[in-house]
Amino acid sequence: MPSIKFFRQICIGFSTSLCLLPILEIAKINPVQANSIEIAQAASVCENSGGSQFVSAETKSYLVYICGGDNPNTYVGMAKNGGNSISLPLQTYTRDRFVAVNGDTRYTLTRTELIVTQKGRVIARERAQWKR
Repeated sequence: MPSIKFFRQICIGFSTSLCLLPILEIAKINPVQANSIEIAQAASVCENSGGSQFVSAETKSYLVYICGGDNPNTYVGMAKNGGNSISLPLQTYTRDRFVAVNGDTRYTLTRTELIVTQKGRVIARERAQWKR
């Protein structure tokens, strides 16, 4: 069974974070176990937007990450079927709601659902479970 190495930082703080020494972790990846793959993806998905993961959420079809530096600034959505993924700047956010826009398509993540609208029409709505 192959293994993937990734670093995790221990961060302490409120508005800004103090990151202690990175901890090397090794995850044994079994291609049949989707959860292990998701853990490895989560470790690196936020690196390009400041390195901090504020929220990760899962729906029936998607994995969604809210990333940033000191504040959330990026929405990352990935199809679980290995299909498309998208990374967009957040247009607005509150503690319980994140909105990203790509042309006429709006992605809204709340504590209970992911809603995707296009030209004002709902094209996808799925229950979401946050994993902070």
